[in-house]
Order: sequence, then structure tokens, then C-alpha cells
Amino acid sequence: MIIFPPHSAHSRIAALRQLEQENTSEAAAVAATHTQLDQVNSRYQGGAAVHLEVVVAENAYLAAQLSAVDIQV
Repeated sequence: MIIFPPHSAHSRIAALRQLEQENTSEAAAVAATHTQLDQVNSRYQGGAAVHLEVVVAENAYLAAQLSAVDIQV
């Protein structure tokens, strides 16, 4: 049986809370970049945006998704 010092349990709880906050933050970033991508796609389909804007929005969305996955792993 492994016995951890009391401060170790508190450190782990704090680390879990930090990860939970980061997960929430990354989920918000994914949602925001997805909304931005939808808006750019609509503008592009309406002729008000160039393809580069779509690519940049897609890149931001994918980067946010990757960051979210990194935290979950």
C-alpha cells in the first residue's frame, strides 16, 4: 500500500481543478472559432469574403480543437 503525504492529495486536487478550468476554456475557444468559421463560410458563399479568410478560420478552428484534445489526453 502506498501512502501519500496529505499535501500530495491537495496538489492533485488543485491540478485537477486547473485541468478542468483549462478544459472549459478550450471548449469555449472551440465553440467561438466554430462560430467564426460558420460566419466566414456564410460570407464566402454570399461573395463577401475571399477563400483565404475561410482557410484562416478553418486553421483557427482546427488549432482550437487540437488544444482541447491535448488537455483531455
